[in-house]
Amino acid sequence: MPRFTLILEFVVLFIVLPLAYRFSPVRFPALPLLWAAAMYAWWQLLRDPHFDRSRLWNAGALRGHTAWILSIFAVVAVVLWLGVRQFAPQLEWNFVRRNPAFWAVVVPGAVGISARAPLPGFFL
Repeated sequence: MPRFTLILEFVVLFIVLPLAYRFSPVRFPALPLLWAAAMYAWWQLLRDPHFDRSRLWNAGALRGHTAWILSIFAVVAVVLWLGVRQFAPQLEWNFVRRNPAFWAVVVPGAVGISARAPLPGFFL
């Protein structure tokens, strides 16, 4: 893909679309848009004859980086939690309080699915 096309794609995906979503007069769920963007990225990867698909999911490479990944996740999770606690305390634990039965199904289910499914190949 030409360099200009890559720059244009980057600008559209990471600047134009989020701004259009934020300032759109019509409100709709973000998750379908994120899935559409993910499917576009997946489609682009599949079209690229030079892309090594074995690099897309390489569990062997994860072993050497697990501690680093988990430490970054822990720091980001704490910072996000502190931000919610400071700037929107009414939202802290809102999902658990508002719908505890659904939360009790979602959390273990999400962990179970992500532990067993080598995403994104799970969807193919």
